Amino acid sequence: MRDSISARVSRAVTENMSDGAERSISEIKDLIELTDGLKHGIDYQESHLTGVIGRLKRQGILEPAGRGIYKAKREAEEKDGKYREEEGEKAAAPDGSLRQMKWDIMKEFEKNYQQLVKRIDSISVGPLSKLSLRDVADLQQLLEMKEDIRKILGKYMKM
Repeated sequence: MRDSISARVSRAVTENMSDGAERSISEIKDLIELTDGLKHGIDYQESHLTGVIGRLKRQGILEPAGRGIYKAKREAEEKDGKYREEEGEKAAAPDGSLRQMKWDIMKEFEKNYQQLVKRIDSISVGPLSKLSLRDVADLQQLLEMKEDIRKILGKYMKM
């Protein structure tokens, strides 16, 4: 049986917020689309996300970090022992440094991907019938590249 939309959104939010970083609602929506392929306004509505965030706050999984900004609530020391809170900052234990490095690299990759998507999405080519075969092939490659990178990020952003 297929999970409900709210269950899918909840799982996506929980997984994407597990690093403890602060994220705006807009960033959360982008991550949901990036990692799970769920598009806001098409696959799920604002009410789904609002309900999920409210429930995760009540369960003590998320906490507000500002107006419309949330982060994962962390214990003084997580069960896996890889991170601990020190003076409000995440401190990587020696065995967690590679995990943090991977996360930092993926976040930078994600940021660059978002810029790439904006550029690709802003391409205006007019009627396809007026494009040369080379232009059509280049456009197709750009769209394939966008999708391939989205899949890579979706695969490796889940930590």
